[in-house]
Amino acid sequence: MKKCIENYIGWLTEKTECEKFENELEISLPFLDRHNDYLEFKLIKESDKLVLTDDGYYISDLFMSGLEFDTERKLNILYKTVQRFGAEKIGSEIRIETDKENLGESIHEMIQTLLQIDSLYLINQPKENHMFVNDVLAYFDEKEIPYILPKNHDLKAILSKKIDFILPKYNKKETFVKTVGTPNHSQISTAIFNFEDIKKTGDLTKDYGNLLILKDVDEEIKQNTLDLAYRWNKDVEKWSDIISGNSRLLVA
Repeated sequence: MKKCIENYIGWLTEKTECEKFENELEISLPFLDRHNDYLEFKLIKESDKLVLTDDGYYISDLFMSGLEFDTERKLNILYKTVQRFGAEKIGSEIRIETDKENLGESIHEMIQTLLQIDSLYLINQPKENHMFVNDVLAYFDEKEIPYILPKNHDLKAILSKKIDFILPKYNKKETFVKTVGTPNHSQISTAIFNFEDIKKTGDLTKDYGNLLILKDVDEEIKQNTLDLAYRWNKDVEKWSDIISGNSRLLVA
């Protein structure tokens, strides 16, 4: 156990970078945010105290990604996230005041806080996914591609809330479809879990296919996200391929 801890501390020390600028230290740690970038914040000496701050980066990044804290519910989630690990919010800045004796623990709390705030982008995803499903179905209607909604399928009790619709003849078999409006590791993993959960019911009367439709027209999908999707299931369609006519859907 001691050797394991020493190995981890050694790795963390090796991967951590610090750069000094006058009275502040810029810290880069090997904890990845949603952009797959290292977590970064500053350590600043202010008179007789030390301050950890992100300079407002993480909340501003959420705003730039389309998440606005414009409802009481969203604001409550934000403030509870900040307060959970003893941080405070000043404008868009997240900061923790500490001293030399408690600096190690405070750095850990800052890491936890920033990772939690970074994950708040998920608040917007149900709305984004719902809009994407509507776009896909509208396109299918226009191109006369047949589909079945879960509520109209014999397995509606099993399929409800797990998939978006069924294609009756994709790859010559009925295929369960899940659309992903904001493709990332978390959303792909959730879709895969839903497909696997359906299989585990034991109530399937025949072999069904599974298909992921990934939105890639507004933002390029990261390669590691695509790798996860393809590794699990060969049936993956990019939305850009579908609307440009380069998809098996149009010949299914």
